Amino acid sequence: MNIATRIFFVFLVILGLLGAIVISMTLLADSRKKTAEAKLHLLTSYKLVNQLRQTSDDLTRMARSYVATGDAIHEQGYSEILAAQNEDITPSNLQAGTTQLSDLIKQSGLTDQELFLLEQSRKNSVLLNKIEDQAFGAMKGLFPEIPALHKNPDPEYARSLLYGKQYYQIKAELMQAVQRLNTLINDRVYREIDDNKATEDLYWKITALLIIVTILFSVLAFLFFRTRIIRPIVSLSKIARKIQSGKVDERATVNSQDEIGILNDAFNNMIEARLQCEQELENNEKSLRTTLDSMGDAMIATDISGHITRMNPIAEKLCGWKIEDAINRPLPEVFHIINTRTGKMADNPVNRVMSNGEICDLPEDTTLIAKDGTEYQIADSAAPIWDETSNITGVVLVFHDITDEYACRKALHESEERYRKLFENTEVPMCNEDLSEIYEALNKLRNEGVKDLRQFLKDNRDTAWNMAGMIKILQANNATLRLFETEDHAKLISKIDTTFGLNAIDVFIDELCAIWDRKDIFRSEAKFRTFGGKDIDVIISFQIPRTEEGFKNISFSIIDITDQKKSEAELRESEERFKRLFENSEVSICNEDLSEVKAELEKIRQSGVLDFRQYLKDNQLILWQLVNMVKVIQVNDATLKLFGATSDKNFIRQFDKTFGPNAIEIFTDGLCAIWDGKKVYRAVSDFRTLSGKLLKAIISYPIPETVDGFKSIPVSIIDITELKKAESAQKESEASFRRLFENAGVSIWNEDMSKVCQTLEGLRRDGVSDLRKYLEENPQAARDMANSVRIIQVNDATLKLFGGETSEKFIPLIDNIF
Repeated sequence: MNIATRIFFVFLVILGLLGAIVISMTLLADSRKKTAEAKLHLLTSYKLVNQLRQTSDDLTRMARSYVATGDAIHEQGYSEILAAQNEDITPSNLQAGTTQLSDLIKQSGLTDQELFLLEQSRKNSVLLNKIEDQAFGAMKGLFPEIPALHKNPDPEYARSLLYGKQYYQIKAELMQAVQRLNTLINDRVYREIDDNKATEDLYWKITALLIIVTILFSVLAFLFFRTRIIRPIVSLSKIARKIQSGKVDERATVNSQDEIGILNDAFNNMIEARLQCEQELENNEKSLRTTLDSMGDAMIATDISGHITRMNPIAEKLCGWKIEDAINRPLPEVFHIINTRTGKMADNPVNRVMSNGEICDLPEDTTLIAKDGTEYQIADSAAPIWDETSNITGVVLVFHDITDEYACRKALHESEERYRKLFENTEVPMCNEDLSEIYEALNKLRNEGVKDLRQFLKDNRDTAWNMAGMIKILQANNATLRLFETEDHAKLISKIDTTFGLNAIDVFIDELCAIWDRKDIFRSEAKFRTFGGKDIDVIISFQIPRTEEGFKNISFSIIDITDQKKSEAELRESEERFKRLFENSEVSICNEDLSEVKAELEKIRQSGVLDFRQYLKDNQLILWQLVNMVKVIQVNDATLKLFGATSDKNFIRQFDKTFGPNAIEIFTDGLCAIWDGKKVYRAVSDFRTLSGKLLKAIISYPIPETVDGFKSIPVSIIDITELKKAESAQKESEASFRRLFENAGVSIWNEDMSKVCQTLEGLRRDGVSDLRKYLEENPQAARDMANSVRIIQVNDATLKLFGGETSEKFIPLIDNIF
């Protein structure tokens, strides 16, 4: 074996060993790369899952802040966070790419179970968003279940949604799913890392063994390789020193196909990678600077001595300083803030942060004075900047202009004052009551097993009265004082129980049952008595709170309907009189439906007919069709008696038999009266009884002005002979009665004692058993009842007895005769 062959053999062996080393190191590097990728996936998953958790927490915090304060800035913050949740994720947030959050998590290599948990958490997040949307709607009086309906804003209902059991449960399920997802990802990735480390150890051992063998062969082949290896390495070393000195354009130029050549290429690639990293670092710095400059809020950063190191354009605008002029200046010189109320210099936020190492906020009343003297109302927070060794290296201030918002808050305060005055001066009686003790008492009864509250209170009347004593009047407006005829606010609050009417306890029980059944609104009629002794009818109403806190201050409205109730009573009395008149009237009355007739007349009018009477004369068939459209709805007894019918059905079925000789002419006149828009139709017409007897009667009916009025028209049919007899008899009866009343030798008067009866019934319900004894002990009650008696009419004997001139003059002075 000649030397060339030996050299070649050694070269092949060493080359093989080096190749094996390269392969082993490549596999080792691949294993490390997998470990690094697994760690990167773990870090990415941590960030993404934490972002999902943080976004949910931020949405909850903003939503609750909004319903707690009603401040629109929180609603805006909520919308921005929700929008950001659905926007693309930029390289500065996570990694390069424009994929959605869910896609990034899926690209992290999640398993089916982890994806299931992710989907579960997102569904829960959607449910939370729906509840938050409902709460936002309640704050504005908009309710999704009835989209077209607007109600009054309901902050209490909004807060009950965001602090309710359902919200907490969904929130807990979301956090549990996120935590479980985080745990599964952590366990899976660490298993991958452990497997990769085991592979790394194996490759390390193989590589070490190959290196040892290579060294042995290298020592033997040193002289041979000195020229082929050492010199190229020295050349690479020189190039490296040049690059280290700053000559980054230098490159290694060893031309070889062996490992030295590979090393040469790797060295050149390393230089290229370094330059690329420096370029990326520079780009990241530019990106950070762009991000800070693009912030919507102003930002100032200082070092630990309080000198400015960075400002964004918003801060430059508000402070009135250019960045180049502000750099290295003390913060108070550029960031000049004072207390809005006192005008004194505000504390330096940097000193506060440096002293306690915590985030701090400026007071609400803080004014920033710009370099040119312009004043801005600002909201500010300052936070420490920490390095990797947990040392504070500076302070960052983030603030924004809230001048308009501050003005809005001031306007809101003024608005609240106006609404307070509105409460005091409104003509609607209103009062605020504390029913918290009643709420607690009802909960106690519920816990004790009471199911039917109304029956329980019916069986335990004292319990209802005890609860009535728990009512606390907090405030009443002037209209309430006027309603109860008092000017003393304290008197109304302390003696409200003396104003309760006869049905007060029943109304109070209805109120308790409405609270018990968790209804939304309670509204009921009730009777009260003013401090002046006047009985009044009112409608009380209030919105039933959803939380225990809400029962501490409930607004009641009290609407006086006394006049309305009197009108209703008069209307009922009038209706009853009309009913009795209809049923008992000696005059024949029929209710007829002429709505089809009216509709047909309108069609004829629209067809262009002008002379309706001539039209009917020329179209007798249409006239009879109109006759058949008349429907008799109801008749009274006088009608049955007049026409000899046994019942309503008997008369209505044979109605056409009652037409007399001139019936069609009378019907034609009636149609023309309707056509001409007259108000009443009256005529003398011939009729026949069902037995065929001819009658002469006056028929009359009002002509309605509306279409609906034609559905029920009262038609009176008066038998002229019987009517005259009835009128004569009635006049004679009335004259006889009046002569008997007026000429009686005994003093007679008519009295109205209805209020006395009401008072006696009230005393009976209050438990008074011996009325005489009660009146002896309470003479004022007897006088009150005497004063409630109303004299209606007196006769001549009474006037003569007491020396009165006329009834009109005597009745107002009748108290003087006692």
